[in-house]
Amino acid sequence: MKIINIFIVLLFFLGCNSEQTVKSEKAAVQSNKVLFLCTSEEQFNGFDNGTYLSEIAVPIYEFHKNDIEIDVLSPKGGAIPIYHKFDTTEVLRQAINSTYYQNKVANSIALKDVDINAYKAVIVPGGYGQFKDLHNNAAIKSLIVKLYENGGVIGSLGHGTALLSQLKLSNGNFLVNDVTMTCFPNWNELNIMEEANKGELLPFLTEDELKKNGANLKIYDNEAKTNDEVIDMEKRIVTASFASSGKFISKKVLELIK
Repeated sequence: MKIINIFIVLLFFLGCNSEQTVKSEKAAVQSNKVLFLCTSEEQFNGFDNGTYLSEIAVPIYEFHKNDIEIDVLSPKGGAIPIYHKFDTTEVLRQAINSTYYQNKVANSIALKDVDINAYKAVIVPGGYGQFKDLHNNAAIKSLIVKLYENGGVIGSLGHGTALLSQLKLSNGNFLVNDVTMTCFPNWNELNIMEEANKGELLPFLTEDELKKNGANLKIYDNEAKTNDEVIDMEKRIVTASFASSGKFISKKVLELIK
């Protein structure tokens, strides 16, 4: 009888441990979730706009391949506007044909539904729409700061870095102060980008704002082809100058959260 009782207790103990292990594994998976911050604005200066396709599609695809769950947050929730130019790479074609990607961008979540403690990283893709509905959104900006001060990772591409430039930490310092990073360069903005009348319609130029607020800025050199992708491991911030760096951003953010 004693042997049977011991056996029952042992089974119960093992069952509890097994249940706890499953719960722990689920918690670990959840803690590695990544949040994308995207604009709800469909136009800028009469041009189709929103989030730039490759800056969201490729990172989502890469995270999903690595079993990392993502959510997309936008000011209005629901389907987010996406625009596209030039890029026709194979990885982009694979990404936009992914059911996972299609579902996520068609069903972004609203601010009230976000528990920022569930995420280990935030990704800010580019697109001019963010200058209209993200830059003045105090609640969304505070989410980034809270995640970062909780030990989270930040990744941004192209104009996404503009959203980081004015954020302040709880100690009053700018988030970008003393961070080694890159951004969409002034020379490109002022010479090429018709959507914002070559910078005239922007509240600030990202390069100027980052320098002003203390970033250790690395500007892309068009001749040497350097400084287009930068990671500050100590500060847990990964940045890229252009839309073609979606794979780099996801890879480095993965390294930091794992």
